[in-house]
Amino acid sequence: MKSIQFESFSWPKRNDVNEDSILTGIGNEVCYFGVADGVGGSPGGSFASKLAVLQAEEILKKSDSVNIELVFETIRQRFQETAITNPNLKDMATTFTFCIIKNGELFIGHVGDTRLFVIRNHDIFFRTTDQTLLQELVKKGSVNLAIVGKRYANILSSVLSASHGYTLETKLVRMEPGDKIVICSDGVYKRCSDTELLQLLIKSDSIAQFVLKVKAILRMRGIEDDSSLICFQYLK
Repeated sequence: MKSIQFESFSWPKRNDVNEDSILTGIGNEVCYFGVADGVGGSPGGSFASKLAVLQAEEILKKSDSVNIELVFETIRQRFQETAITNPNLKDMATTFTFCIIKNGELFIGHVGDTRLFVIRNHDIFFRTTDQTLLQELVKKGSVNLAIVGKRYANILSSVLSASHGYTLETKLVRMEPGDKIVICSDGVYKRCSDTELLQLLIKSDSIAQFVLKVKAILRMRGIEDDSSLICFQYLK
């Protein structure tokens, strides 16, 4: 698909194993991009993110149809099958945020706290919702942010795993020429805010320049977590 240009990177924290995995695919009719962030603190975070990406890619390569729900449910089934054959991985989990571009439409699927931004006319037109305990409490109006701070921001309320259900957020966006989409793990947006990412993108002559600027900021401020980003532009 000649109407899409993209740049990406995925860096591990402090030379550790990278628990992030990225998905990129450019076809004649369909393109797809995604970031999975394996949940740390439990066995198999890195394996979970890789398995999610590989399973999604396998589905998307087999068919040009768009079925977001099928992708996520198939990933969960693979996790369950893996947990049966390898009990050590029964608690593995990952976030997964991805999108499919077909016929000028952007289909988005999201579980976890990896973020996807649709940037149009120098503004964030759409952003996925962080599925964290903090956001759940904010929705219910039962939390004072000034008191709680970031205490619950890292506690995920929904992930892909073998043992728990998940909340799938979906969205359909009709693309417009010039739209830019950014998908990034928390290792990026916790070091470079939404507003900063937007301003960097606006002031960059190309998405390649934008990605270089984000890398420079991460190096300067220090990489404290696995950090992955994909940026692509719809040109048609």
